[in-house]
Amino acid sequence: MNSWFYNFHLLQERFEAIEMFEEISSPKFPVYADHMNNNTSRAYGGIPERIYAIRDGKIVYQGAPGPAVFDIDNFEDWLKNYSEVY
Repeated sequence: MNSWFYNFHLLQERFEAIEMFEEISSPKFPVYADHMNNNTSRAYGGIPERIYAIRDGKIVYQGAPGPAVFDIDNFEDWLKNYSEVY
């Protein structure tokens, strides 16, 4: 993991990192920045990294700790099945 992700001093720097990420990887999902107080990271366990799906304010999917054990295939399968139900 690149250490520069942990050296942000301004919210704008986080936005710029998101723009870089989106240019490089073209994600098919929204990417958000935590505020500088890191409340989201504390609330949802930002380290280790995880993939979450949230619906109506409730966590409906929590992936394994990452980034080493991300199982994107598992999440995609779950998402397809979940989408069929809802």
